[in-house]
Amino acid sequence: MPYIYLAEANLASDFGAVRLSLHSLCAWCSRSLLCLGVVFVFCVAQMVIAGDVAQVADTNKVAVSSSQVTNNLTIDLRGVKMEFVWIPAGEFMMGSPETERDRQDNEMLHKVSISRGVWMGKYEVTQEQWEIMMGRNPGSFNGKTRPVEKVNWDDCHEFIAKLNASQAKVKGLVFRFPTEAEWEYACRAGTTTRYYFGDSEDDLHYYGNYCDMSCSIEMGQRDARYDDGYSNTAPVGSYKPNKFGLYDMLGNVWEWCEDWYAPYPAGAVTDPLQTQPTVGTRVFRGGGWSNAPGMCRSARRGQINPDMRSPDTGLRMVMSAQQSE
Repeated sequence: MPYIYLAEANLASDFGAVRLSLHSLCAWCSRSLLCLGVVFVFCVAQMVIAGDVAQVADTNKVAVSSSQVTNNLTIDLRGVKMEFVWIPAGEFMMGSPETERDRQDNEMLHKVSISRGVWMGKYEVTQEQWEIMMGRNPGSFNGKTRPVEKVNWDDCHEFIAKLNASQAKVKGLVFRFPTEAEWEYACRAGTTTRYYFGDSEDDLHYYGNYCDMSCSIEMGQRDARYDDGYSNTAPVGSYKPNKFGLYDMLGNVWEWCEDWYAPYPAGAVTDPLQTQPTVGTRVFRGGGWSNAPGMCRSARRGQINPDMRSPDTGLRMVMSAQQSE
């Protein structure tokens, strides 16, 4: 039976360290007036850190920053781990400005509010994780820590159903796809640039697996400046993460979202989810190992027939509180 571990915030241990330091100092200077000053200073520090711990406990209110304490959660699937990172609620501008290089017409900027935090997969779903639940590995590029690919939208929902059957009673959480808005919000991690590390594609080879000189598919878009040694997919976590601690949000494999594809709304929205088909395609995001840098931007939207199984398309899981009907 799979089970769950919840990592503690680092601040909690810091809080304990402050109390230990206070006790030691008082023992050392208990007969000195200096002790009063030390006690006062440490009590103030204790109150400040206690407030930080309380803030971490209510992670919906934690602001996005490079120094943010990130909570982690690990699911054990019969000995195969699946790791998650907490993504707090917040607001962001979805889409891209008209001046952004490689911008598409369907990336109209609009304000989006994400009202509830979610647990998002730290990595793309791997072949090992898929096989332990499904009993088969459809991937074209064998490697247990490589992302699973050649899975269509329905295949992935079957995988999700099996996960939920094995974890249905754990803290009221359910597995699901991210919405398109949740995906871009998590990808950006507080940034507004082309990529979550900046505007220049010169650094993309540090953060994602895209089509460089190693790429096995010749589509006239190889980046001749770099060679990462991967001709197709790379093991998950091979590149630098974003500020939330998520890996491979750009490149490696495109990632299915829950939404049907549709044009963005003109105004501000909260928790958008396109539940009705408009052109018969589903959204996938992030770009893949066979794509040029412009297709791996944070705002880049993709749409594909939900029946399609492609060697550059996989998935990433979200866990969230089950909503009442």
